[in-house]
Amino acid sequence: MTLGAELMEDRALRHAKLLVVDDTEDNLILMRKALMRAGYLQVVTVTNPLEAAEVFRREQPDMVLVDYRMPPVDGFYVLREIRAYDSSAIPVPAIMLTAGASEEVKQRALQAGFTDFLNKDFDFTELILRIRNALHIYQLNRQLLKNNELLEETVRVRTLQIHQAHRDTLAKLAIAAEFRDDETGEHTRRVGYVAAQIAMTLGLPKSFIDDIRMAAPLHDVGKIGIPDMILQKPAALTREEYLKVREHAQIGAQILRGSDEPIVEMARSVALTHHEKWDGTGYPHGLSGEQIPISGRIVALADAFDAMTNDRHYRKAISVDLAVSELRACSGTHFDPAVVEAFIIVVEKGLHIADETEGRAPVPFPQFRLFPEQPE
Repeated sequence: MTLGAELMEDRALRHAKLLVVDDTEDNLILMRKALMRAGYLQVVTVTNPLEAAEVFRREQPDMVLVDYRMPPVDGFYVLREIRAYDSSAIPVPAIMLTAGASEEVKQRALQAGFTDFLNKDFDFTELILRIRNALHIYQLNRQLLKNNELLEETVRVRTLQIHQAHRDTLAKLAIAAEFRDDETGEHTRRVGYVAAQIAMTLGLPKSFIDDIRMAAPLHDVGKIGIPDMILQKPAALTREEYLKVREHAQIGAQILRGSDEPIVEMARSVALTHHEKWDGTGYPHGLSGEQIPISGRIVALADAFDAMTNDRHYRKAISVDLAVSELRACSGTHFDPAVVEAFIIVVEKGLHIADETEGRAPVPFPQFRLFPEQPE
């Protein structure tokens, strides 16, 4: 440490406020004079030990010096009362002063939380050095704690920024994928919204609800790997074309794999499983029941509902009422019954989804049904 740094440190230590508790007024006068000669100008003294804790609360000193014997109490009592007001992570240092105390008392003092222990026959030079060292360690610990808190806050903010960057990237990726066969990109947003409403109704944790709102729009990200001539084909697909479209589930999972970010992992799972069916007849792996992640089961229904109630280039939309009826009919086969019931509750509570078929005759569902040769 340089001379300049030492002088700055000494000045900082000398600005510390000291609280001295002793029931003998003469001792306090001597102590105050010695401390002030050493440069400690903020010295608060207390003769009544029963008032020490309240003075500590009011003055908020940087160190306390406490006499051992102060009838009707002792230094241990005073320290306990003081500590009740000292809620900081780094306790204020405390030195016990006594005359001719036994080794047992010294050990008790250290065990009770006193920083140091001095007999009253001490040399004042020794006292000043003990005070300086205790204050130095105290201030270093406080600075270390402050630095750690600053580091933790920096890490927290940076982590939030990283999480937000992941979310922003996922949102842009979802829109990019949706522009392949939805010029507005609104399908992904609606699926995310409906999925979040279902998750909320199911009583899932808020973190899950927030994540699925962002992850659900990635369900069709794998369509990036499907040729435009198939995706935008206005007529029914051939068997070969339909099988090619089915590959988007695994393509999407491959695009999103390899991240330890929970929301990205959920998006990967959704992309892979949103075409699995409750009865095991879905794809790509023929999972059934609870083998399908809950995120995939929720998005399967949200996606199907939005697909039914919005125009696609290969067919017209149907009404919300008709779509809800079909979802109910497919409960236990295509969809998880619990997810269907949750969705119906959402609708009954007034899910704000515009019925774009209003004003025109709805298309009967049998004409809409997704035949094996037509993409879902």
